[in-house]
Amino acid sequence: MDDILNDYDTMQSDILCLQETYMALCMQNKQFPNHNCISSYITHGVMILVKKHVPILDHIHIEENNVELVLAKFFFHGTEVAILNLYATPHATFSNIVNVISNALDHFHLNGSIVLVGDFNIDMLQNTGRTKEFQNYMCK
Repeated sequence: MDDILNDYDTMQSDILCLQETYMALCMQNKQFPNHNCISSYITHGVMILVKKHVPILDHIHIEENNVELVLAKFFFHGTEVAILNLYATPHATFSNIVNVISNALDHFHLNGSIVLVGDFNIDMLQNTGRTKEFQNYMCK
């Protein structure tokens, strides 16, 4: 975490998405005083840090079947944007990942752009069934 906090360019970002933070909410607020922290920190922890001047419209946390996700919906430069930040453990199946993403998207009526980021624990350099499923899903 110190690498991020000490990187001036990173800390100037309006939005940061982190996975496997293992960070309690009280620590988030102390370490990122210029950002609002939207997080799921029950097990591994995913976090979206949003500069305080960016209005957050809504957010949810989902954690099920070895997948953690935080979805934040906000206005950014006059456009509605939803960011889904996901962490899937190596034990998560591809269907677990898709179900959590679908549940998150079903929760909101989204009018703008959707950005999906995270650590999916999928090696895109390997030609496996899981990799192919992910590529096909992302191309829909």
